[in-house]
Amino acid sequence: MTSPQDAFARTYAAWGRLRRPDRAAAYARKALVNRHRSLLRRAVVEARHALTQRPEDRYEADFGGDDQLLWQALRQLPARQRSALVLRFYLDLPEVEVARLLGVPPGTVKSWVHRGLARLRARLGPQYHAEPLLDLDPEARP
Repeated sequence: MTSPQDAFARTYAAWGRLRRPDRAAAYARKALVNRHRSLLRRAVVEARHALTQRPEDRYEADFGGDDQLLWQALRQLPARQRSALVLRFYLDLPEVEVARLLGVPPGTVKSWVHRGLARLRARLGPQYHAEPLLDLDPEARP
């Protein structure tokens, strides 16, 4: 049941207890506002609880050599850039899908990916500057 329906159902259920039946519309409006506030308050509390109770899922890659170096460099990036890079390149999702999953515009994803790649190149050092971290040839992918 939606908030307006719930408010009208509560008004109908309380009809006999109304002190001034001529002001039923005001009562229904007040019931609607209070119900909506209650639902919002509950959603905020549930969201806070979900964030605090969420286990810290850390992915420990079992790679060696260059792969391990790359994962360590990724873990040092800010969370938004890291998320955008992993979704975009590790999971091979298009920018639009990454934007939808992260709840941001596609242009923001492009910025995060660009800045994240620049930070990765800087962290990985000069031997990786020539490496194409951004594979532009879709035929070259396995």
